[in-house]
Amino acid sequence: MAIITVGNIVTEDGITSIPNNFNVINFESYEKELSAPTLFVGWENTKKILPQSSILNKKIDDNLYWTFSPTEKRTIFENDLKSFIQKSYHDYTKNIPYYALDPIILRIKTTEELIQKLQKFTESFTYLYGNRIVYIYHNSSIISLDLELLKFISFDSNEVLEYLKKETKFFENKEKEFKTELKYFDIKYIPYLIYNDATKNPAFSVLH
Repeated sequence: MAIITVGNIVTEDGITSIPNNFNVINFESYEKELSAPTLFVGWENTKKILPQSSILNKKIDDNLYWTFSPTEKRTIFENDLKSFIQKSYHDYTKNIPYYALDPIILRIKTTEELIQKLQKFTESFTYLYGNRIVYIYHNSSIISLDLELLKFISFDSNEVLEYLKKETKFFENKEKEFKTELKYFDIKYIPYLIYNDATKNPAFSVLH
């Protein structure tokens, strides 16, 4: 599994305790085409490489921010770094809608009818969590299916699960692999993280 990148930190100083989901690069290696949120550390270096920066505004442009270095103003640096990390994780999933596929609300009466509904999710990325809930990443959305609810209304949850295993890109027991991410993301985003890993990693076998 490749490491998901949610942001970049541009600095000349050694910074510890940065989550693995951030690229830490020096000012010489900075490339303007970086698409992930980027934080520049150090006012003196920032104004040299980005002269449009203002000491009165920490936001330089869309997805571009700066803060003081630890040697310039440590407390401000620490607060800004924490805020940037939290915002980067939040922004990574903020535009992904979440829906619960509830057979009762949708008036789905049988297991067979539910499986017909699930046919639209063929080739989606699916994650089974705790043998209780299935999360599906499909068409830029997350859909959940509660297996305990299916049992409660006398649906055949095993049949539904076997269908998803056969017809979707199905995963389970990945929590340890996403230990860092799950400090910031809800468990339901795991299929989205797997999808992003697959699309960025040409060696990822499920795409072939």
